[in-house]
Amino acid sequence: MIWVARLQDGTIIKQYDGISLDKSKVAAFKITESSGDSTVNFNADSGIIRFTNLNYQKVTELSGGEEVKLIFDKENEVFRLDEDSRAFIDELVLRDEKTYFFVEFDETGKFNVAGRYFYMAFKKNNEYAFINNPPYNNFNYRIGAYDDFYMGNGVPLKKTTYKSKFLLELEKDYSFDIGNFNVKHTIVVDVLKSLVLHESYITCNKSVSGSMITYFGDTREVTPIDFHKNSCKYFKKTLTLL
Repeated sequence: MIWVARLQDGTIIKQYDGISLDKSKVAAFKITESSGDSTVNFNADSGIIRFTNLNYQKVTELSGGEEVKLIFDKENEVFRLDEDSRAFIDELVLRDEKTYFFVEFDETGKFNVAGRYFYMAFKKNNEYAFINNPPYNNFNYRIGAYDDFYMGNGVPLKKTTYKSKFLLELEKDYSFDIGNFNVKHTIVVDVLKSLVLHESYITCNKSVSGSMITYFGDTREVTPIDFHKNSCKYFKKTLTLL
């Protein structure tokens, strides 16, 4: 997955554009699958590489004999396509973004998880929603990964790096007549478990009792809660499966 930011002036910046991102100018931020998220099968015996996301109509137009070149990147211990080869493959890749999975937030403060909106609210007589309080520029994108080594006689023979989680974090303060709330949301795309969940830490500067309401898509879940002054409450729930 990669990140894509839409700035307030409408400019689109993607993770690999090599442009520094000014978070204060971001109107929407998204992590999404891309045309590069595909399974590539390589057989070391036959030398055959099979791509799973190529446009079949473009593939049938090839004459045969086209070449791709791999270059070893010693620093990252991977093989990469050279620039010409990458451009060649890039022309053959499917571009239908409607099939991509994504998680996005914008100036509403809501998370859009592949078309379903997530947000939370606290209710005490009235409902106080943790949304619609821009700017939302205190955010972070992280990737969880681990290395797996295959050993032989105490010597590492093979190393594989797995990206196991993609995390989109957003923090915001909200002031209401019942108190001030600090809300920290994390949307976790867990690749290994094939699910998406939220982890939320919410702190109130006053003691107050009521209910926490979690909205996701067309569902509404209510949980009774007691906040003690400056105490932090933790919430976790699986939102959807991948």
